[in-house]
Formats: sequence, C-alpha cells, structure tokens
Amino acid sequence: MNTAEFNTTKVGAAAPQPEPEPFDQFQSDVLIQVIVGLRKEWREERDEAIAPLKAEIAELKGKLDAVAELKGKVDTLLTLLQGDKAEVIGLPQKCNSDAA
Repeated sequence: MNTAEFNTTKVGAAAPQPEPEPFDQFQSDVLIQVIVGLRKEWREERDEAIAPLKAEIAELKGKLDAVAELKGKVDTLLTLLQGDKAEVIGLPQKCNSDAA
C-alpha cells in the first residue's frame, strides 16, 4: 500500500481556524441581564398565581383538623354512652326498589 493513500491533508492547506465566539462580552452581559430579569418576573408571576392555592390549602387543612377533632369527640362520646357494649353498627342494605 502506498502511504500517500492514507494522507488526508492536502499539502499547503491552511490549518483550521477556531470558531469565533458567538457574542462579544457586552452582548453576553446584556443577555445575562435579560435572562435574570425574565426569571425574576416569571418567579413573581408564579408566586402570585400560587398564593390563592396556598391559602385554600391552609383553609382545607384547618377544616380537616376540625373534622378529625370532632371525630375523636364522637368516638369518645360513643364509647362513654355504650360502655362495654361498644360495637360497629352496620348500615342497612340497599334494596333494589330503592334504585329508582
């Protein structure tokens, strides 16, 4: 085999030049400022949109705590009223005639 077949560079060809930077320093700084500003604006919009949801969640948690407290009181009251006879009372079965 001829060594010339493996030579892929042309004689006298210029070396490849490095890629130029896409932005100069000023453009990079401006892009950074725009990105930071947009992220801040989006964060504020997101927080503003989420605020009512957080308030509703807090309200629902308060209601859930109240229901849990009432359930505990009802359980205690039933235990006191029934004494040793405390048992689960089943609901009546639904009849087919009730379906209409």
